[in-house]
Amino acid sequence: MIVVLLCQHNAVHLWIQDNGTGFPAKSSSGIGLAAMNYRANLMGGALNVSSVAGAGVTIDCVVFFAP
Repeated sequence: MIVVLLCQHNAVHLWIQDNGTGFPAKSSSGIGLAAMNYRANLMGGALNVSSVAGAGVTIDCVVFFAP
């Protein structure tokens, strides 16, 4: 697993990648991803999740702020 947290250019950027089993694109088991997206949007940010079954997951979240 790789976890990167950066704070630069008026943005906080969180990037997480693993090489686990992944999950299907239309996974509907739970509210975890929806809650993460909701919270990112509340802070004026964006969440991008990509997964390929059998190849892991990448989560990319960025939140912008005023200096």
